[in-house]
Amino acid sequence: MDTYIIYIIGILLTVVIVLFIIFLNKTSNDLPFIKAKIIELQSNLTKIENNLKEDFRINREENASIAKDNRIELNYTLKNISEQSQFALREINKTLDEKVGALITKIEENNKVNREELTKNITDFSGANIIQLEKINTQSKDYNKLIREALVTTIKGFLKTFKSCNQCFPN
Repeated sequence: MDTYIIYIIGILLTVVIVLFIIFLNKTSNDLPFIKAKIIELQSNLTKIENNLKEDFRINREENASIAKDNRIELNYTLKNISEQSQFALREINKTLDEKVGALITKIEENNKVNREELTKNITDFSGANIIQLEKINTQSKDYNKLIREALVTTIKGFLKTFKSCNQCFPN
């Protein structure tokens, strides 16, 4: 920005020199008037230069102030976003913990029910097998008794027949 001021001052000084040369060639009775005008022009140029410098200084200060305000606002916004993100993360973790806890509880309940059912089924199965084995054992005893009786009867019959055949066929 300072370079713009230097360019403007250079252009204005060039204009002053050109005007000075032009008016220098004029008649000498206009010389005091021209000198007064040149002095007035230099005074105006100095005022313009000072005003431009002051405007640039004010602009720099305003820009610095705006930049500072923007940094403060950005910092505040980032802090709020960070706090909101942390709060959301805590809520997500809390919800996740609750859901995982509920899932674990449900699985444990299901496992307990399954174990109880399995124990009941094994007990029922064992009881039914014991009853069946007792029936089979009883039936086996009954069949064995019948077979023994049949064998005894058959052997007695065989002996009776054998004795009667021995009497029929003496040796």
